[in-house]
Amino acid sequence: MKLKTRPLKVFRQLLALFALCLLAISCRDKVDLFQIERQGTLSFSTDNIASQHADDVNFYKGKEVLFYYDSSRYESYTRYLLEARGKDNAGADVILSIEIDFLIDQDYIGVYRPAYEYKLGGIYSLGLMNKDSLGNYKSYRLDPEFLAEDYLQIERQSPEEKLILGKFFARLVCEQNPAEKITLYQGIFKDISYAK
Repeated sequence: MKLKTRPLKVFRQLLALFALCLLAISCRDKVDLFQIERQGTLSFSTDNIASQHADDVNFYKGKEVLFYYDSSRYESYTRYLLEARGKDNAGADVILSIEIDFLIDQDYIGVYRPAYEYKLGGIYSLGLMNKDSLGNYKSYRLDPEFLAEDYLQIERQSPEEKLILGKFFARLVCEQNPAEKITLYQGIFKDISYAK
């Protein structure tokens, strides 16, 4: 059996095949350029405010600072601000801010405390503000009685993506009413970018 082919039909089929190849190559290039951006998140619970979850999380690089351990020992650190904004279950605005001093040009993995550690750094400040829909607010800061228990731990760091993840715990005192104290526990943050 002999097949008869028409030259015009063969030409059209080859042209269609060529066009499909070009389309496949151009689509592949576009897929290669596409990048998934991770969304940083932070969450924590407290004993008298409902648990918090914030998707609006930023990690800002600040100034270089000197920290004096004593008259003969000091270190240079880069100060970062970790800030998370969200709402509690009652709809009140909540802002958590943590200032951390990192050793310059080093990785950030480690456990940071208000009592600075030589060759590592420490927590410069930690504050929480809770503002309800009526405009009433309370602000909290680290409780000086429990500083030894407070920490922020960076467990993993991705230098390629410039992302960190970790956990934290803190005991806070209300600035408007020092008799009111709260505990931040189960604090977790992930995919926080330090590229800025």
